[in-house]
Amino acid sequence: MEIERKFLVASLPCTEGLVKREIEQGYISRDPEIRIRRKGDKFFITFKGKGDLSRAETEISISEEEYKELCSFVTSPRVIKKTRTELPLENGLIAELDEYHGELEGLFAVEVEFASKEDAAAFAVPPWFGKELTYEERVKNMNLAYLGDAELAALINEIRG
Repeated sequence: MEIERKFLVASLPCTEGLVKREIEQGYISRDPEIRIRRKGDKFFITFKGKGDLSRAETEISISEEEYKELCSFVTSPRVIKKTRTELPLENGLIAELDEYHGELEGLFAVEVEFASKEDAAAFAVPPWFGKELTYEERVKNMNLAYLGDAELAALINEIRG
């Protein structure tokens, strides 16, 4: 079970000296949600259930060859490309800061995973976090991957305010 909150970034924190990983992900299916991902030199296939704050998630490591083969099954019109930086927070939590590339250039989001819904509810949101996106279905990565160009441009303009 994944319990996660997602936010826009109001102001970028210092990430100097932190590890950054390039991520590329495409979607094989919307229902159920099946994603393939390259994260640095590691490869995964992920199955996700429905939900917002909390949802079922199973992630399986695959080989680079399997990843390349599965790329031919991607049905999303765009592949999401982003750079992820992990920033330590209080109480042992980690903020995953995503800087999007390509058609999503200029979009920054941050996600935090929790052990329980109670921990998620009690989370003290840092000042550099912006608007919460946890319950915004349209801005899930899968939906960003499937939106048409005009819809995506309108959504990005709306998000940025």
